[in-house]
Amino acid sequence: MADEHHEDAQSIEDLYALIEQNRLADELVAERIFQNEVNAAINAITEISAVASSRIMTDTQVASAKIQIDAEVVAARLAAGAEIAISGIKAQGGTQSKANVKAAIYAIGDGQTTQVMDTARHSIHQMVTEAEAAIAKLRQLADAAIEEIHRYATNTTERMQATVVAANRMKAFRAEEHSRDEIVAEGTKAAIFVSQAAEASSRVVQENLEAALKNIRATTDQACANIKASVEKAVERIEAARLKAQARIEEAVRRATT
Repeated sequence: MADEHHEDAQSIEDLYALIEQNRLADELVAERIFQNEVNAAINAITEISAVASSRIMTDTQVASAKIQIDAEVVAARLAAGAEIAISGIKAQGGTQSKANVKAAIYAIGDGQTTQVMDTARHSIHQMVTEAEAAIAKLRQLADAAIEEIHRYATNTTERMQATVVAANRMKAFRAEEHSRDEIVAEGTKAAIFVSQAAEASSRVVQENLEAALKNIRATTDQACANIKASVEKAVERIEAARLKAQARIEEAVRRATT
């Protein structure tokens, strides 16, 4: 049983007004209002999830790219250091004794080998540390988005549940053309309509909430896995460059001392 004022009701606040004025809000009015709330909640949750996921993936791509670039820079430094050492080894000789030349060559080889190992170790440690910081940042972004979604969904659900409480006041609905029994029956029926609409709407919001959280967590887990994979690939690149540099130095030392 709805009057012309119900057609103007578009928000929960409007429904509050109808209830407070002791006008009977019927099932269609309640469903339309709650559907508006659900649509707004879904849109907000979807947007928060999309923005968070996009930010997470963008930051992941940046972090992964930096890791790979750093690995290439380190590899180039190791190769350059080896070539400098080889040039130093080849430059030994002149008026020095053979024993002194050998000692100098070994010193150059050992010194550069140690430097290569230290450079590789330090670079890998720094890379792992930066990757852990990047992963922690991604987790923080995800947690912030999840918290915002929870807050929005909770607020929406609480608003709808508050309306259910208010709807019970319709049991006291009064109109001169009705008997007391009819008034109580109509008010109880209306309260049930509103309660059912609110519960159904709350379920929809909760379902979308869970889907959004699942998406954010999956995106974050994948992003973290991508960063870890980038680190593993970078470590392999640095280790390969280190072994190659050491092999070049050792070969140069062997040739210069035989």
